[in-house]
Amino acid sequence: MKKIHYLTKSVVGLIFFVSHLAYGANLLELGIKELKEENYEEAVEILRSVREKDPKLTIAAFYLGLAYKQIGEYKLAVENLRDALRYEPKILDAYPVLIELLLSLEEVEEAKFWIEEADRAKVFPAQIAFLKGIALSKEGKNRQAIESFKRAKELDSSFAQASDFQIALLYIKERRLKTAMETFRELQKIDPSSDFSALAKDYESALGRTLSVRKTWQFSLGLGYQYDDNVVLKPDKTIGIGVVDRIARKGDSSLNANLGVAFSPYIEGGWNLSIQYAFNLVKYSRLDNYDNYLHLLGGSVGYDFGKFILLLPTAFYKVWLDDKEYSDVFSVRPLVSFPLAPNQFIQTGLNYTNRNIKRPIIDPAENRDSNIYGANLSYLFAFLGDKGAFKLSYEPYLEDTKGSNWENQTHRLTASLTYSITNRLRIGFGGEVSLVRYRNIHTLSGSGVPGFPSTPKRRRDEIYTLNSRIAYQILKGLSLGANYSYSKSNSNFDIYSYQKNTFSLNLEYIF
Repeated sequence: MKKIHYLTKSVVGLIFFVSHLAYGANLLELGIKELKEENYEEAVEILRSVREKDPKLTIAAFYLGLAYKQIGEYKLAVENLRDALRYEPKILDAYPVLIELLLSLEEVEEAKFWIEEADRAKVFPAQIAFLKGIALSKEGKNRQAIESFKRAKELDSSFAQASDFQIALLYIKERRLKTAMETFRELQKIDPSSDFSALAKDYESALGRTLSVRKTWQFSLGLGYQYDDNVVLKPDKTIGIGVVDRIARKGDSSLNANLGVAFSPYIEGGWNLSIQYAFNLVKYSRLDNYDNYLHLLGGSVGYDFGKFILLLPTAFYKVWLDDKEYSDVFSVRPLVSFPLAPNQFIQTGLNYTNRNIKRPIIDPAENRDSNIYGANLSYLFAFLGDKGAFKLSYEPYLEDTKGSNWENQTHRLTASLTYSITNRLRIGFGGEVSLVRYRNIHTLSGSGVPGFPSTPKRRRDEIYTLNSRIAYQILKGLSLGANYSYSKSNSNFDIYSYQKNTFSLNLEYIF
């Protein structure tokens, strides 16, 4: 009787086990059926219950990952697709789906891990090569990405259009616009009726318009009126120097004229080059001893490395004051620019300026010939579809002058905001604070000269500037601009404390 009892229990257990397996298998099949019929919510519920009963069932993990993907639950989809490859037997079809999802979630490092796993497993070589190209392009490795896309279409011709499209986009990023146009043109021949062909045609047309309006040579002419209420920087206070205190005509209006020429040849690839010449004239109506004009010759060479851009701007200009040579200035400012996000950038670099004042020096301590060493850090943010831009800059520099009275260390903070109200109307606001700390005791401080401290001191200046601008495009290339600027200098040397307001109206034509 005992044997019969044990035998009965075994048979019942086996029947229960087989029934359980059959039930689980039927449930899995039902979940897959719901997924194929696009009943995604129902598929998720069924497949989730299958996974709860058997967490290591990889086929259930794979299909649950697909179901989660369809309803937009990408992180949950990734979790299940990982399990489909983590446990045995691996579901090889999960590799491309998982990698694609990780790339869409910007999880590039993990995507690269599964790409390497798929390469070792030698599965879906063309598709994995294509996804590898996407990962490399997200890392800014454009050249390697292009090679990976080329390999994908060599392995499987069905990837030709998608690969060529990605390659052309990378050519645009590398400023190889003509090569990108040719790639888009060739892409359309593969299958003229496809969506890729339609997109390629749009891109080709857009690039054609960009290249047609791009100018190797650009010229500018400007004419303006300006009123400055303190051209001579007369101090705020009466300082006791008669020739200074008696100045009545400290303000004056001026006529400003400028001419500019820029040469920017189109260069395929990451290199860019520009050369500029500018002439500027300021002619006062009464204070003609402040008339000045300058010639400027500048240039910049740069290279786009993908993750950052390196620029080397240089400039040399000569200034004439009252029809006499006043100064020669040379500057070089190596600069690195790299993106924080699609619409945010950081720029940083060093700068060096050499200034030579071409005027006789009576007191050697007043010699302002100098070498200026500095650095700069800027943050740029474009918003509202590039209609607006904000920039914040910090620049410390050391001015090493031949004369001890002018050697100083300066910290400058600048902010600006511009916004296009319409396609023709643009406004801008800005401000600047400069803290200037002179490094030596001024030779005239403590000497009893009016306007200078009665005891020996180092000079300290705080200079504040506010400005605003509005510009309106009258015709293509022709714009009218109005500017207002206010400056205030606070100094512990009364002779250097002043304030001024400047108004200007400018007409500029660029062609």
